[in-house]
Amino acid sequence: MMKEKTTQAKPEPPGAELLDMEQAIGLLKTTRPTFYRWLRGGRLKGMKVGRQWRFYRRDIDAFLKGEQPRIELRGDIGPLTEELRGRLAHLGGKPAPQVGGSPVAHVVMLMIQVGQKMRASSLHIEPQNRLAVLS
Repeated sequence: MMKEKTTQAKPEPPGAELLDMEQAIGLLKTTRPTFYRWLRGGRLKGMKVGRQWRFYRRDIDAFLKGEQPRIELRGDIGPLTEELRGRLAHLGGKPAPQVGGSPVAHVVMLMIQVGQKMRASSLHIEPQNRLAVLS
């Protein structure tokens, strides 16, 4: 059995139109293999309900319009920013001022600065359940 990579759809309010796989394939006018390829590639949002796939009509409509699925991840980037600022200060560096309004861009700049101070040849970012500290 092939394991499917899924992109979870946000819960919809009661009454939102939920489609099964056959209905979604029919709306997209495609074949089952192509549909699975789009699903595995993350181009379509879907969810498993028991052993069956389900899709929100709005997600299928968005796909037909050429829109990519969006997954919103919420988190506090503040502790990472402070950790990187502290590490940079410990290494004798001065953090660059935050340019623009993007805290993520500022964190990336801090990571690069820490890497430069450590004379690193590369920077690797790996997902973990806890904050990884550069050493």
